[in-house]
Parts: sequence; structure tokens; C-alpha cells
Amino acid sequence: MSNNSTSNGFYESEECPYLEEVAWRDEFLLTEGTYNHLVAIISINSISVLPTVLLNALVIFAVATRGQLRNKATILLACLAGADLLTGLLGQPIRIAVEVERLRKTGTFCGALERVSILSLGWHIFATLSHLLLITVDRYIAIKKPLRYREIVTTRRVTVAVLLAWASTIVVAIQDSILAAINSDTNIYSVYWNVSVVTLNILGLISIIVIVAIYFYIFLEVRCQQRSQTEHLSVEEIATIRRNNRAAKTLGIILITLIVTYLPMIVSSIMYYSVNLQRPVLNCLASWVATLIMLSSLCNPVIYCWRMKKFRQAFLEILHLRNRENNQPQRAIEMQIIQPAH
Repeated sequence: MSNNSTSNGFYESEECPYLEEVAWRDEFLLTEGTYNHLVAIISINSISVLPTVLLNALVIFAVATRGQLRNKATILLACLAGADLLTGLLGQPIRIAVEVERLRKTGTFCGALERVSILSLGWHIFATLSHLLLITVDRYIAIKKPLRYREIVTTRRVTVAVLLAWASTIVVAIQDSILAAINSDTNIYSVYWNVSVVTLNILGLISIIVIVAIYFYIFLEVRCQQRSQTEHLSVEEIATIRRNNRAAKTLGIILITLIVTYLPMIVSSIMYYSVNLQRPVLNCLASWVATLIMLSSLCNPVIYCWRMKKFRQAFLEILHLRNRENNQPQRAIEMQIIQPAH
């Protein structure tokens, strides 16, 4: 053990400004409880990584190759699947490697792998929230302005919105990359790092609040439309209401999954600044938070497959488990808006 260590086994003079208190240290005692936590985290990520990659790749391929699935709503879902696919290809394997290093006690203090792991997690959070915000706004317009939906939500506007979402994500990733590369112990770095973390946490919390608030309005509007179903409505108008209702429920399930997987991050951030926890506990807590957040990348395509019949059929056809129905007329999927009769 280093001469700088104290009696309780912590290096007081060795710090890691980028990872702060969650940096794994060689002197952490690998107790039975810590060992079990690390094994559980490695197992969960190892089991989920392949389905995450496969299912999200299927979503993207299905939207790209199936004309009946290609509309503005599903294009946004495919963009979200792209972010989830990158999480399966990069984020989860890096997380597995980090935890294996900790389990074997072979990792380097404040090493590059740990920094990249935190960087990929921040990128995933921002990409997911920005695309979910676009999907929620799209559903809001579809419910609120069904007659003007095609006029408002144009292909050009969707393209610009998606590019802005990815551009903002790249900006956040570049900023984090600079912070991770510099990793200075100066006061200026410390102030900038803390301001950056607080700002991103606030932006993330605001995004979640806005998404939930918009969905709450969508839910109320759908309920209102359901009560307005009378014999005076045309068949197409009733079909529109039913499809919007199902689309709203699907979005609601996605948002519930978002809250369940992201709530521990918010709670842990509050605990970090308000509760005096030991460093090994903070480290295990951070690993569980990261694992839960990345599991949302697996949950999203499972929800699409469960709630959307056309996605299920496309998946089975792509995997050659079902013959493609070339002769049947193409129908809109659940999230597509049907133009009501005038």
C-alpha cells in the first residue's frame, strides 16, 4: 500500500477530478457483498448486451426496408433505436470490462476505461432524452392537431429536429471528452466540472419533467376523445381516436420505463451531495445506476415489439420465421395518423 494511505485504507492525496468519489481504488476491500454486487452487474450487462444490439438493429432495419413501417413517427423511433444500438455496441461492453477489472483488481486508478465508461453513459442519457422529447412532441401534435399533422410535421422538420438532437449530444460528448482528457486538479477545472455536472443534471431533469407533462396532456386529450365517441363520428374518425389511444398508451409505457430506469440516477445524485456515504458504497451505487440506465436500451425495442403488431410481423419476416405478405395491402401501424374524413 502506498505511503500516502491512511489507516482506513483510502488515498487522501490521490484524487481523480473527473470521476470524483466514484473512482475505483485498488485499496477497496473486495468484501463478499461488493463481490456479489460486481458479479450481478457483470451478469446483467452480459446477458442483456446481445438482445440490445439485435433488437435495436431489427428496429432500424425494419423501418428502413418496410414501406408500411416508414413514417415520421417510426423514423423517430428508429433514431432512438440508433442511440440504443450504440449503447449495446459500446456502452455495455465497456461497463462489463470496467467491472471485470474491478473484480480482478487489475484496473488502473482513474484509468482511461473508467473515464470512457462515464463518458458513454452521459452520451447515452442525453441522446435518449432528446429523442424521447421529439417522439413526445410528435405525439402531442398528432393528438392536438390531427387535421394539420402532415402540414406541421414535415419530413424536413423531422430531419432538422433529429440532426439538432444528435448535434447537441455530440456537443455534450465533446465537452465531457475534454474534461476527461484534461483531468486537472486546479480550482478552475473543479469549478467548471461541478458547473457542467449540475447543468447537465438540471437539463436532464427538465427534459424528463417536460416529457411527462406533455404526455399527461396527451393522456387527458385521449380520454376526452374517447368520451366524445358518438354515432355522429365517422368510421375513420373513430379509428383515428382508437389508434391515437393505443399510441398514447405505448408512449406511456416507454415513459414509465424511462422513469423507473432514470429515477435511481436522480436519487443517487441527491444522495451524493447530501448524504455522507463511504466511497465503496458510492462506487457500487454508481455501477447499479449505470446498469439500470443502459437496460432502457433493451426495454424500448421490447415495448415496440409487444405493442405494435406491424413491428412484430416485420421482425418475424426478417428472421425468416414468417412468410412475407406481399399481396396484402399495406396498412398503417399503430402510431401512424389516419387523415380524418372532411
